[in-house]
Amino acid sequence: MITAYWIFVILAALVIGYTMAFQRATLLWGKLLAPCNLLLPRGMQDAITPQIQTLRNILMPVLLLVALVTGVILLPWYIGVLGMLATFVLGGISRNFFPEPDSKFFHSRFLRSLEHRKHQFQLRGDSARLEAIGSLIERLKTLEPQKT
Repeated sequence: MITAYWIFVILAALVIGYTMAFQRATLLWGKLLAPCNLLLPRGMQDAITPQIQTLRNILMPVLLLVALVTGVILLPWYIGVLGMLATFVLGGISRNFFPEPDSKFFHSRFLRSLEHRKHQFQLRGDSARLEAIGSLIERLKTLEPQKT
């Protein structure tokens, strides 16, 4: 039981680390898409964030809570507290092992997500959003990733 718990803690930390790295990338690319715009302090971050990232953002505190509650209920209480803290700390450390925010990895993820959304708008016949996302895709394509 304890081995399964620590495996969960490590996997949850990796999910949290990836989520944090992805969030840093959305902020960076969002700001690059709307530089010097005082009305948009985060730039176009919300526009380029994929829906799955929103779900991962919600999942982060849930994973921490699951690590705490599961540990407290099934194991000695201090293991649950230690497991939650380990999940949080390891998540922050693991973030550094994912690509840099200005990498081609994240750039291509954003482009693929926007292309998918564009296709969905086409299927629905939503011409206003289709035009807006087409413009956003073109602006993102003009920005080159700094790292590969």
